[in-house]
Parts: sequence; C-alpha cells; structure tokens
Amino acid sequence: MLIAHPPVAARSRVHPLASLAVGVGLYLFLPALLIPVFMAPVDAALRALGLLAADASDWERGFAVAMVLRWLSVPLLLLYVAGVERLPLSSLGVRRLTWRDAGLAVVVGLSGLVVGEGLYLLVHGPGVDPNTQLSQILGTLGIAGRVQVALNAAVVEELFFRGLLIERLLQLGAGRWASAGVSLVLFVGSHYLTGSSSLVLTLTGDLAGGVALVAFYMLRQKLPANMLAHVVLNAYVVRG
Repeated sequence: MLIAHPPVAARSRVHPLASLAVGVGLYLFLPALLIPVFMAPVDAALRALGLLAADASDWERGFAVAMVLRWLSVPLLLLYVAGVERLPLSSLGVRRLTWRDAGLAVVVGLSGLVVGEGLYLLVHGPGVDPNTQLSQILGTLGIAGRVQVALNAAVVEELFFRGLLIERLLQLGAGRWASAGVSLVLFVGSHYLTGSSSLVLTLTGDLAGGVALVAFYMLRQKLPANMLAHVVLNAYVVRG
C-alpha cells in the first residue's frame, strides 16, 4: 500500500508565502537576469560541447543558455531552505530513493508517456506542431542537447512545481486536493503559456503527464522518485 509521508513538523523562520515568492523569482526571473551577463560564454561552451547547432537562431541560442542557467536555481533554492527557512530538505520532499521507489517511478513515467502520446495521436496525429517552441528546440539541439533539456525539466520542474509548491501550500493549510490541483494547473498551463506546447499537446500529453506526476508525488512525497518518473516521461524529447 502506498502511504504518503506526513508533513515536516519543524517550523520555518519564514512564512510559506514568502518562500513561494522566492521560488517564483528563482524559477521565472533568475535566468532572464543572468542571460545578458553569461550569454556569450555559455553559448560558446554549448557549441564547443556539441549541445547547440552552429546555425541556431538568436532565439534558440537564448533558450539553450536560459536552460543551462536555470540549473542555478536548484542549489540556490536548497540553500534558501536550509539557511533561511532553517528547514530540512525533506520539507521539499527530498528523501532517500529506494529500489521500490525507482521501480514505481519508471512505471508511472511510462504510463504517463503512453497515455499522453496515445491521446495526442488520437487527437492530432503523428508529428509535433512546428509552430511550438518544442518543435524548434528539437530541431536545433543534438541528442546531447535534448538529454540536457529533458534532465533540466525533470529536476527543476519537479523541485518547484512539486517539492516547493505543494509542500508550502500544505504548510499554509491548503488541503491535499487543493495543493495537488494548484500544482497540476500551473504545471500544465506553464507549458502552453510559454509556447513550448500547442493547445492539443497541452491538453493531452502535458495533462496526462502532469496528472501522473502530481498523483505520484501525493502518494509518495519523494522528490527524487518524481524526478526519475519525469525523466522517463521526457523520453519523447530525447527521441526528437
């Protein structure tokens, strides 16, 4: 039987709403603030490593650099939780991953992937909408670049949409259903609003994957397991 972990008992020095605001700043604004400073060196490094095509457009270059800079939000959030909130990382769902967790994560990820792709094929047919950012990204990045994007999305999105958002909403007294619902809506909606998914893909693949990931987190509340499930879900990104 799957049993969720109880909320962390320790009290934070910071109001959960303030922590959510910090999370929004790190997730949405940190890369944009850093791009003007690090655009040239990161872009050069990506090209040298073969992670970005030589003929990439300025927009594609900017996206690739932003994804790399987004990794910085992970240690910054962890440092914030440990140093400012004075909470254990388990307050973000960071708990030991067992072999059972890993097996469940693979099953959840594959289930979400199969259901999502099946629904997308039924509604849209084969192929990705060429007008979305996702299509442009996959056409520009090589296999190594697509792997980096898939891992980036799995780690960063799970940390902020599940680990931070759900856990802090629970601390605020929101019910489990409400916390899960907010996470699902924001996670799925963000893919459409940022242009990375068409409306059809948002309402099929993203929705199916989002439901699987939110349900898995609410059942286990283990962030590493969710990250692994998300990596499996992102197999279509690597495949291209």
